[in-house]
Amino acid sequence: MAMMMLLGNISVFAQTLPTFSSNLFTTANGLCNNTVINLETDSSGYLWIGTANGLSRFDGRRFTNFFHKPGDSMTIGHNFISDILCDRDENIWILHALGLSMFHAKTHQFSNYPIPPEFKQYQGNFSVMEDDGDGKIWLGNQHGIAIFDKVSKRFLSYEKTLKTAGDLYNAGILKGISGIKFAGKGKIWLAGSGK
Repeated sequence: MAMMMLLGNISVFAQTLPTFSSNLFTTANGLCNNTVINLETDSSGYLWIGTANGLSRFDGRRFTNFFHKPGDSMTIGHNFISDILCDRDENIWILHALGLSMFHAKTHQFSNYPIPPEFKQYQGNFSVMEDDGDGKIWLGNQHGIAIFDKVSKRFLSYEKTLKTAGDLYNAGILKGISGIKFAGKGKIWLAGSGK
């Protein structure tokens, strides 16, 4: 698997079929890994590519790659990238196997926020995250929901998460959170497998 870019024009007329040109990007072109997990664009026009072994940023011509380096706390926290989020403050958040990392554009360094070991209910590879627009990032995995407070730079306590997220997961109504979307006016959509 690799990343493919499709370019083309789509007409709204029923008789016209879309035409596309495509480019295939692989490690031979500079992509850090051929197993692409997800994509995100930022306000500067960069394409961020989360892979099974590292993070790539594409400017339309060249890739810049970021990898975890053991012993260097300013590198990304882990190489398996589950999700990427560009928040309203133009921060780039990376969800990985051990928690969250935030990219600092000026220094090309990361701040890392591992999931605390005392939060055993949060353990497990998170697959999805969403910014609630109120200073918190919601994370979903096979065990439920975790919430990270961007102001205090901490994961909220389990009790606070339950109060905030509701009891859907714990009541057995929803297992394994695979999607989170905020719909405004205090509404949240959660996707996952049922009982």
